[in-house]
Amino acid sequence: MQGAVQVDASPSFWISEHLQAGEAIRVGWTGGFHRANADGNEIAAWRHGQLIASDRSVSDVVEKLRPYFKGMIVLGSSDFVARRVTGVYDLNNPLGALHALVQAHEGVVVRRVTLLLVIISDF
Repeated sequence: MQGAVQVDASPSFWISEHLQAGEAIRVGWTGGFHRANADGNEIAAWRHGQLIASDRSVSDVVEKLRPYFKGMIVLGSSDFVARRVTGVYDLNNPLGALHALVQAHEGVVVRRVTLLLVIISDF
């Protein structure tokens, strides 16, 4: 990998970071940020509209899908969100990706309450 990029999230969060190849930054809802190493395979998949999860928590996968869903995703089960999953999810169809995420977990369902509200729960 090669290259560099400047990340500016101001004026909302007043973050300005210079990243080198192989680096990533995650900005939270409250403005806090976390620098991390970037996985080249994840970046390549993202450029092709895919999210690759390898032994990730359900909550982490849902967090990565949130920006692609035009609404709110609510996780209703604390036991389910901690489960580890591996899979490839379609970022162009976040609702379909959520259904794929729960498919292997008996009793967990995705409920679309309104166009802008999805609840994932085991009740």
